[in-house]
Amino acid sequence: MPLENCVKHRETEANRLSEKTAIVLNPKDHTENLKE
Repeated sequence: MPLENCVKHRETEANRLSEKTAIVLNPKDHTENLKE
């Protein structure tokens, strides 16, 4: 059980990092997405 939770936690961390990277790389796209 704890191991599965750890894997899920790592996946969410990776998703957060990729989201931050996407914001940095495409700020225009991100702001447009927020407006909609």
